[in-house]
Amino acid sequence: MKKKIHIDVISNFFLPTRAGIEINMNEVYSRLSKMGWDITVHTSTNTFSEKNVLLKEETINGIKVRRYTKTIFGFLPKIDWGNTRVICFEDFNISAPHSLLLFYSLILKIIGRKKYIQILSPQGGYTYDWKVFPFLIRIIKRICHTTISKFLVNYTIDTVRAISIWEKNELKKYGIKKELITYIPYGLDDDAFGDVDALATEETKHIVEKMKPYIIHVGRIHKTKNYEVTINALSRLNKRINYLIVGQVQELEYRKFLEKKIKQLRLTDRVKFLGSKKGADKYYLMKHAEMMVHMSHWESFGLVLLEAMSQGTVCLTSNKYAMPEVVKNNINGYCLNPDDEEILAEKIKFVIANKNKNVKGFEPKEFIITLHCEKQIKEIEEVVKKEKGLTTIWNGEAYDIQIEKDQTKAIGLRHVIEIFKLQKENVMAIGDNYNDHELLEESGMPITADKTRVEGKFYVPLQGEFLPADLLMQKILELKG
Repeated sequence: MKKKIHIDVISNFFLPTRAGIEINMNEVYSRLSKMGWDITVHTSTNTFSEKNVLLKEETINGIKVRRYTKTIFGFLPKIDWGNTRVICFEDFNISAPHSLLLFYSLILKIIGRKKYIQILSPQGGYTYDWKVFPFLIRIIKRICHTTISKFLVNYTIDTVRAISIWEKNELKKYGIKKELITYIPYGLDDDAFGDVDALATEETKHIVEKMKPYIIHVGRIHKTKNYEVTINALSRLNKRINYLIVGQVQELEYRKFLEKKIKQLRLTDRVKFLGSKKGADKYYLMKHAEMMVHMSHWESFGLVLLEAMSQGTVCLTSNKYAMPEVVKNNINGYCLNPDDEEILAEKIKFVIANKNKNVKGFEPKEFIITLHCEKQIKEIEEVVKKEKGLTTIWNGEAYDIQIEKDQTKAIGLRHVIEIFKLQKENVMAIGDNYNDHELLEESGMPITADKTRVEGKFYVPLQGEFLPADLLMQKILELKG
């Protein structure tokens, strides 16, 4: 029997603590576990708000979890150094375990005994919004990140994952070698594509019916999330508009500050803290909101924006850091000054007054924007026509907005074949919709995931635990030469 590849993952928090990093970790490593990899996450027994409350060992979604008591100096994970093939550092901290393990790896590398790969995925942990730290800690961290931490990363880490172009550029500014950095953004979990209306709990549906119409913000309760500006803006809106805050408490004093402000502005009946929501419940709350208002002071990506857009919900967000990468101002949402409550209130009023019920939402992709609609909307086609060099393609459920003539899936595949000097008969392509027809024709092995919409020589079902392309790659990797 083939030995499983073992990966050790280092992180300050993991499930059931839930924020962007923890959600992304679960999605990545649970999938690797299903594909036969042996995953162990080393983390603390803490949640955001409580210390030493979680089990020392358990298995979550196929991932082995080992937890350690965390002190002011961090914690020291027990790693089987002779067995590990990959060590992944999630987040980044100058205390143990991150720095200590990097020092140990440096020694092993110097004496020629480092036999494993190290991957760092800081997810904002190396490029903080320094204002959130007390002055002395801020100074210490900044000095370390530009000196000893930079040295350790550059000489012991094999790959650094940047989740946004902003983070990639910031890492280079901090002195991280550009050849180490790979840009891999966040993706969406499978729940985003499920029937959330059918899967949401009755409790969540009751909240929605009681609080509609409402705006929503999903995120941990921490001062960087800047909830107060939306609370202030709410006081300027029609009294029928409510505000739902979804997320775990990380800073109890900040939660108390918000509650005091809500009481002072007489908004107690209009603002509700719902705690953490996951799966269909989270997406149901997003789907039925008037908009997502995410005026965070700092983000290295902003996963909740992507999640909200997957449900067709318009996003209002900050015009700083990585948020404008996800939300393009005046295209698929609005990017605003995160400290201007007056402008925020006016934009909320504007979105509510101009909402088109037939538009389900925007989906930003690498080179195009997809606009999901209930039906064809002539106004969209007319607006795009006015933009020189752009065109739209209607595929029966959405518009693909792209560069005219030069930007099609077929042309893209043709260029790939030329660049890598491939033979057409050795190239496969997979598709499931009308707009994939030209792409499949350009390949030597067309594969359909929906026979009713597009033809192919082979068929991979669209339904199932994995997406068709994922399922196809798993089958190919299982083939023996």
